[in-house]
Amino acid sequence: PFYKGKALNSSGALVSFTAMPDLVDGNGNKIPPGDIVYTWKQKGIVLGTASGRGKQSIVLESPTSDLDSLQVTVTAASLNGRYSAETSARVAVSDPELIVYEENPLEGVKYQNSFVGIEPADKDTVTARVEPYYFSTDDVVLGNLQYSWKVEGKDIDVPKKEQGATLELRSEGLTGLYNVAVYVINNNLPFRVFQEANTEFQLEFK
Repeated sequence: PFYKGKALNSSGALVSFTAMPDLVDGNGNKIPPGDIVYTWKQKGIVLGTASGRGKQSIVLESPTSDLDSLQVTVTAASLNGRYSAETSARVAVSDPELIVYEENPLEGVKYQNSFVGIEPADKDTVTARVEPYYFSTDDVVLGNLQYSWKVEGKDIDVPKKEQGATLELRSEGLTGLYNVAVYVINNNLPFRVFQEANTEFQLEFK
């Protein structure tokens, strides 16, 4: 909520490109985008089915290696080929990221504060919620992400296929630090290879 940035491209993710041409004919009239022929190229190869009249958008799959990047070139030309322009775009591959917040029964998720380092707990029960950033949105919606939680280095007493984005932590009357770790992987393989992340924090019950 209220995030002013943008989603980052991760391994195997689908990225949409849209060309915004500003072509003017000899009479000074702007050529409508639908009357422009778009030629899309990736690594110098023309993408035939994605190119053509009025095809100003394209969806490409990102490389599965973070050493590579997603590159595309598009040429926009008038129907007679007299007026044209070309540009290229490059999108780097980023690693997914996990951020943990507290989920309150009355207030909802407290997105204004994330769990970083040692987090003090002023009550006996705390619900932690992990948000998976930069994973493919369609896989998040379809439930293809697998969550694995550990407390004090041990797996929690819930089968992995049943673990989700939230974990209820109880002090059971004990005080001290609890080390909590969470690992998330995208199970939509082989299409989303390397879409995985982990993070950990400490909860201090007093």
